Parts: sequence; C-alpha cells; structure tokens
Amino acid sequence: TLADRYGKLAGQKYEQEKNPTRKKELQLMAKTCHKVPRQGAENLYEALQSYILLWQVMNLEQLPNPYAFSVGNLDRIIQPYYKKTRISKKLAVQLIRHFLAFFEVGDRDWAISQNIMVGGSDVNGNDLSSDMTYIILEAYHQSNRPQPNFSVKIHPHTPFEFYRAISKFMFNFGHSSPSFLNDTGVFSALKKKGIAEEDLKEYAIAGCQEPLIKGKENG
Repeated sequence: TLADRYGKLAGQKYEQEKNPTRKKELQLMAKTCHKVPRQGAENLYEALQSYILLWQVMNLEQLPNPYAFSVGNLDRIIQPYYKKTRISKKLAVQLIRHFLAFFEVGDRDWAISQNIMVGGSDVNGNDLSSDMTYIILEAYHQSNRPQPNFSVKIHPHTPFEFYRAISKFMFNFGHSSPSFLNDTGVFSALKKKGIAEEDLKEYAIAGCQEPLIKGKENG
C-alpha cells in the first residue's frame, strides 16, 4: 500500500541516519505508516498521519482537478485522539503546524482552497469548541500561511475565550484568515435546502464558500 511504501522509506532513512533525535523521529514515522490507516489510529500522531495519507489518496484519485475539498471541523475530528495522547499543548500545536504544512509541500497544484474549520454549535445552540479548537487556532496563528484556507464558526453562545483567540488574527500584520461563518444563518439556509436537522452541525465549507454536509455531499 501507499502507507507501507512510506513506512519502508522511513525505515531505510532510519538505518542511514546518524542524528539520534532524527533517528527516533524516522522510527516513529516507519512504525506509524505500517499501522495506519489500515489498523486505525489510537493517538493524535497516528490520527494526523492517517488523515494525511487518506487525503493524499483522495486528491490523487480526483486528478486533474482535485481543488477546494473541505477538511471540515478538524477540531471535532481529532479531539478524541488528542484526549488519548499524553502530550503537552505546545507539542500538539507543533504537530498541527506540521499537518498544515502538508497542504503546501512541494507547492502541490491541488493545495488550493482546501478548507479547515473550527468552532460552531449544535442545533440547540450548545457550543462544540474543545481544547483542540484552541490548539488549531494557535497553530494557524503561528504558521501564518495562506493555505489551507481557514474558517471559524460562530453562534450566539460562542465563548469569549474563542473571540479572544481569534482576535490575534485581526491585529497582527500579515494574516488574511480566518473567514467567519454564522451558524444561525447557515443552519437556516441549509434547512431551506432540505438538510436534516441532525446534519446541520456537520456543515463544512467547500469550493469558494459553499456549505456542504461532511461525508454526505461532494462539491
């Protein structure tokens, strides 16, 4: 498989590497690629590696025009894996920064308008932000890159802490993200489109600014 080929390559580089720190990193890469996505992820590192591999395959399958796919609410997807991983917030931020960098490795032609989202609520107005929400916000702020696109969902009960975290983007030079999506307005529009109420919170932005339901629509 593609993952096994990456694992084999990491293993070969491990054998050749002299630097102990880098050697340890390559060993982890090899072990992880031989495990995921086939056997499923059990921690944050494995989850991110699995996502990268699957995302790469999806985009390759969609050639020659695999643009503007949406990752969706990354915070909700990987929060369960973060909770299982005993690492500091600082290290988690760095792992997310590596994940974000993947979308621009080699200036891939398809690294265009890939959209990642955080925040938001359920249909009852309950806030769905988590520790990972703030980790991703910090990773984006530190990276300060134009891709992948970044969007935040806001709603009437968005915590003050969330607004404070995104305010850094507004007052620091060079940031062109994030985009803001109002859950109240988007939920209303999607209801008129006939989207089931239980699916509303799963909307993700694809293309330019089209709200689609994660896992159920392709656009």
